[in-house]
Amino acid sequence: MKLEKNWFYSFCIALSIAGMAYILITGVSDVQGNQEYPYAMKGMLILFFFLTWAGVNFFALLSARIGITAKLRKYYKYFSGMEVVYVFLILILAFAARVFVIRELPMDLESDYKTYYEIAKMLKDGVLQEKGEGYCSYIGMFPIY
Repeated sequence: MKLEKNWFYSFCIALSIAGMAYILITGVSDVQGNQEYPYAMKGMLILFFFLTWAGVNFFALLSARIGITAKLRKYYKYFSGMEVVYVFLILILAFAARVFVIRELPMDLESDYKTYYEIAKMLKDGVLQEKGEGYCSYIGMFPIY
């Protein structure tokens, strides 16, 4: 079975890329909360993604026109090694960024687990009867079988 690249295929690919870009843009731009201009960050990110895409396409067309791939074939092993180094470097930087975010940006407990956390803390401290107004009935709603 051979894949035919027609207009519908291109439309589906473009739609999926637009959807992923929208998810990424809204996820990143909602981090700052309320802003005076709430769509300014989204617009800048869309512009940045477009300029990045246009730049990559421009350099790909330029390298194809000049014939860079034919000139660089003699350095194939060198570039393969550099590619491995780049992948490891990106993975290490992504891991470091993730650890930084986890350590430096603590999250507030804002879910159902906050109630469980508070009940467990009061049980541990032995103050559930005095400070746990309403929590005893909450515990009673979920009996352990």
